Amino acid sequence: ARGTWVTTVHGVLSAALLAGTLWMAGPVRRVLASGAARWLGALSYSLYLWQQPLLVTREPSWGWARELPWALGLTLALGALSYFLVERPVLRWRDRVLSPPP
Repeated sequence: ARGTWVTTVHGVLSAALLAGTLWMAGPVRRVLASGAARWLGALSYSLYLWQQPLLVTREPSWGWARELPWALGLTLALGALSYFLVERPVLRWRDRVLSPPP
């Protein structure tokens, strides 16, 4: 129960801090508005799906210091591939099928 409470408070405070930075000019806002941050935001769901098996559910055989860069790079590559080859085509198909006729 304590872990759930701490996780909830952490999430709410993080969201509040992030939302607060959007109304202030400064380096954090510039970073979050950059093309790279927006690209990562578009890939976020695919990255989340791939990071689970690559980073969370396994024990590193070489140690995290050596394996983490490879796991992050592989997560980014697989996330980008699944976003462009699966997620975007499915979303386009959904929009085409569910859009009202002219």
